[in-house]
Amino acid sequence: EQLYYWICYERVGPSTSASLSGTTVGSAYSSAVKVPLSASDATSGVSATYYQIDGGALQTYSAPFTISATGNHTVAYYSRDVAGNYESTKSVNFWIKSPTTTVITSSVNPSAFHQSVTFKATVTANFGGTPLGNVYIKNNGVLIATVALSGGVATYSTNALPVGTP
Repeated sequence: EQLYYWICYERVGPSTSASLSGTTVGSAYSSAVKVPLSASDATSGVSATYYQIDGGALQTYSAPFTISATGNHTVAYYSRDVAGNYESTKSVNFWIKSPTTTVITSSVNPSAFHQSVTFKATVTANFGGTPLGNVYIKNNGVLIATVALSGGVATYSTNALPVGTP
């Protein structure tokens, strides 16, 4: 009498999902982002979950982590089950923009007609980093200059301001 043994191999891998939490403004985050990963496997169970932040070192997931640096971020992740199956790598992308505070100072106030005036806009990020981009200088809603930030500061000098009431 001959016995045949059937070996059943699990072919279904685990499934992992990421959920993000933080304060959003439009489609971007204006705060640090907490990233919990949740993995499940109905057959053999989850052995381990792995992740990478912005293409950095592969890490073994043990608890939610937080990303606070401003800019665009990608978190790639996947899990392995006890039977040795790996799921395909998934990823989530998000942008963190720091809310900013802008302080504008004038070299003279009030100024005389045709007197040179230098305006200085100092832009600070509310939770770290140096703001990038442009400052748009307007007079009564009309754009008169676009100045790139350098180290969080933009300066603009002119002697062509229209006469107005202080």
